[in-house]
Amino acid sequence: MVHQIPDGEGIVHSHINTSRSGYFVANFDLDNNVTLAPEGGGSFDITIPPGCKVHISDKIAMKATGANSTRNYVFLMWNAGEAA
Repeated sequence: MVHQIPDGEGIVHSHINTSRSGYFVANFDLDNNVTLAPEGGGSFDITIPPGCKVHISDKIAMKATGANSTRNYVFLMWNAGEAA
């Protein structure tokens, strides 16, 4: 499992990875949303309200952005077969 740390603007970029099993994102901010969007121009965005979490089983590249540059969220990626 890999924990990606948001940059100074509250953004995490992940690249496409055919061995990745998915993502887990939890928003610990009390006031700001976190938005997930597919990299490369997808047709949807996922908004994670304060205090919520989401699990996505996919290999696509994603971009997570915290509103108002918040870094108060967790962005985890894991690969199939990794030991805990």
